[in-house]
Amino acid sequence: MTYKKWLTIFLTLLFTILTIGYGLRYSGQQFVYDLERATWEAKDRMIDNIHDYNYDYLILGTSRTLALNPLYLEEKYQTKTINLSVGGATAPSTYYFLERLLEKKIKPKKIYIELNPMNMSSFDTDVNTTLGERFIRFVAEKDEIRELANYEEAALTKYKNIHSFPFNDYFYKTNKMMIDGMFKRFDDKISDDKMTQTLLTNKGFFLFGKDTLDFSEINRTIRRQDSINYGNFISKYTQEEVPLLTKIYFEKLLSTLENSNIDYYFFFSPMPEGRAVIEDLSFGKMSELYNQIDPDKISSSILLLDEQYFSDPSHVNYYGSIIYNDYFNECIINNECSFSTHELHELGF
Repeated sequence: MTYKKWLTIFLTLLFTILTIGYGLRYSGQQFVYDLERATWEAKDRMIDNIHDYNYDYLILGTSRTLALNPLYLEEKYQTKTINLSVGGATAPSTYYFLERLLEKKIKPKKIYIELNPMNMSSFDTDVNTTLGERFIRFVAEKDEIRELANYEEAALTKYKNIHSFPFNDYFYKTNKMMIDGMFKRFDDKISDDKMTQTLLTNKGFFLFGKDTLDFSEINRTIRRQDSINYGNFISKYTQEEVPLLTKIYFEKLLSTLENSNIDYYFFFSPMPEGRAVIEDLSFGKMSELYNQIDPDKISSSILLLDEQYFSDPSHVNYYGSIIYNDYFNECIINNECSFSTHELHELGF
């Protein structure tokens, strides 16, 4: 057999092996359950089909506001909402979600927006972290990326590396993550499609954590320290200067809201009580952003709850979500608040 024939066979085998390997990794990544991917794709679909829903109010927020339950609010208060919150929302992604909604000629009574300080910091608003690994990876459209690239060229590079040949950044799960994800799918009988359908059925509601409470002193002490540690972690980033991308898109968000003729209101999700010992509740320099908002368009207080109502230092659990929903309807929507809240006047708003 000639040298050329051996070379042809070798190259054919190599190409076949690479193709099979690529196909297996692609199939594996699509097969494993990914909560973030399912959530973003569900909210993307909900926006596309927003006119299929009956609502008075829209909620645009972060993972913390996923705990706001439209079904509960309607059953108990006859308050009709749609929850379009996503884990890892940032100023750019919230702006583009709003733009898509406005293109649909929506007519809500009011849009409620929650963007917490951490999501505005450099920790999340970066094309190599949350912004890139959530919005850009899962749902960004080409025209949005082109505009985003006017302010951050790396956004276009990130998008191309994910969605264009040779797909250098398409695979974001390690082999271990994919194996663990497959076991989770089989053990829990959960998939992206099932989670997406659950989110659609629940009008965007999703709850982190377990339905348990433990008010024992030792557990209270541990959780209180966890919330303080997390508050200090957040402060490391919120004490930095406001990222340029956040500053630009927060201003674009406010401008678009003002010009939309749709009423809007900014609010904050509950925090664990331990955060009260952290200077300015870890808002840091992100307060500069909130101070740009008309005082009548932003909540001047925040609900602090015992750590036992949280599944982690950020997200309320089942019992915490009931309190959060009641608080949201009473204090945010109806502005008739009987809850004891922490005032934010010292932050300037």
